[in-house]
Amino acid sequence: MATKQDEFNELSGDIKPMLNQLGFRLVESGWASVNNSMVLRFVVDKVHKTDYRDGVTHGNCIQITKTIETEMEKRRFFDDIDYSIEVSSPGVSRAFTSIEDYEANLGIEIVVKLREKIEGHDTIAGFLRQISSDGTSVTVEITGYENGRAVKPKGPKKVVSTTGKTVSIALDNIIKSMVKLQF
Repeated sequence: MATKQDEFNELSGDIKPMLNQLGFRLVESGWASVNNSMVLRFVVDKVHKTDYRDGVTHGNCIQITKTIETEMEKRRFFDDIDYSIEVSSPGVSRAFTSIEDYEANLGIEIVVKLREKIEGHDTIAGFLRQISSDGTSVTVEITGYENGRAVKPKGPKKVVSTTGKTVSIALDNIIKSMVKLQF
């Protein structure tokens, strides 16, 4: 007899291609028992973003919830279980945790905190331009760097200009990468 965890794992695996067809990816998922009810949690993000503001909307969460519900209706396991579904975005300030995070943010300006300095700098800001074919490094077109923190554009329009220089960074030299927030 399948356990709740087995059924949930199967459901999560089966919805991944459905989400991809809709332009989303499953970042993480989990479930918890709360007062004899099963709470199913799904964190989703876009497969590819066009800029740093291009995140998952409330409407997207509704669409994804309906997709999950449709798939659950096909499974007898969930017929007699009281459950709720929670769908959310990982948030714009979440650090990258997988190669898929880098793929989703190609062309977006990111901030990279390094283990070992590159050209004397431990933090690099720049546009994510490429991921190596073997998935072990990324290429960033530098917009600024400084020991300790990334350089912020100055002025009322905060125009971001590149130095024209690119740098290849091994993923194992990265402590933390995230989308560079601009206000």
